[in-house]
Order: sequence, then structure tokens, then C-alpha cells
Amino acid sequence: VLGFVGYLRDWHRLDRIIRLLTEDAFAGLHIVIVGDGAVLGELRQLVDELALRDRIDFVGAVPPERVPFYVSSFDIAVQPGVTPYACPLKIIEYMAMERAIVAPDLPNIRELLDDGRSALLFTPGDTLSLRSALLRLSNDPALRARLGAEASKAIQGGGYSWENNAQLVTRLADRLRSARLH
Repeated sequence: VLGFVGYLRDWHRLDRIIRLLTEDAFAGLHIVIVGDGAVLGELRQLVDELALRDRIDFVGAVPPERVPFYVSSFDIAVQPGVTPYACPLKIIEYMAMERAIVAPDLPNIRELLDDGRSALLFTPGDTLSLRSALLRLSNDPALRARLGAEASKAIQGGGYSWENNAQLVTRLADRLRSARLH
């Protein structure tokens, strides 16, 4: 089971994942998409055009407390596209829940994930690279388990909690205030 959580935007490029399901190599895969958004209608239309309705579940928007239920059903959490300026919180959630992750190899993603250690990263915009990462993970349960475990360890040791973020902001504000006083 591949899975995605979030507001559905064009730049997420979920259409790439959906199109890959038409290949024989992906015949055994299913996608769960949790969320609503600007491209939901287009994605549903694509699924209908490709006759994949029985292999893709559009869950829709769910209350935050229900998100872990769906993420726990993912074998592979996908982030097929991302803006270069954002820190996708969904990746942190996937990491905390020990999911194997496939994401684009971009600087903002590498701040969270280490290719081959806590996730498989693919060349942004390259469907063949994305395809390769998905095939590798879909055929290797041991690798999925190892990446998920390493991702969880990275979260625990990386200071990615809201409390740590608040402490960081407080320290920065104290330094700025101190510098202004001198």
C-alpha cells in the first residue's frame, strides 16, 4: 500500500504515482490518498480514465486524530513532489510512525531524510527515478522496515518536536535582543 496525506496540490504530482499503477510492475500496489484539495477532481478523473478505481482510495479530509489510523496502513509513504521552500510536516509524521518514505532529493527534504538510511530519495521531476525507488521498496519488505526504523530514530534524535522548535525560536530571540542591547 502506497499512501499520501495532505492537501492535494498540483505540485505534489500525485498524477505520476497514479500513472505508474498502469504498469505491470506495479500490478499489486494500491494507493490510499488522505486529504482534499485543489486537484482532487483532476486526480479522480485521471483514475477513471486509467480504469484504476479499484486500486486507489480517496479517503478525503479526516480529523487530525484519524490520520495515524490511515498512515499505519501505508507500507510506503510517498511525497512525489514538494515546493523547495517548505518543510512537509507529513514527512515528520511518516517518520514518527516508522513508515518507509519515498521523496524527492531536494535540500529541504535532505534536512529531514538521509537517502538510503531513513528514506529513498529520487531525482526531482524524474519519473524513472521515482519508479525505481518505488519498485525497490515495494519488492523489499526488509528495506521498508529498516528505513522506517531509521526514520523514527532520526525523529527522536533530531529535535523535530514542537517543544524543540519553540526552544530554538526563544534562543534566537534572546540572542537578537542581547545583540540589540550591546
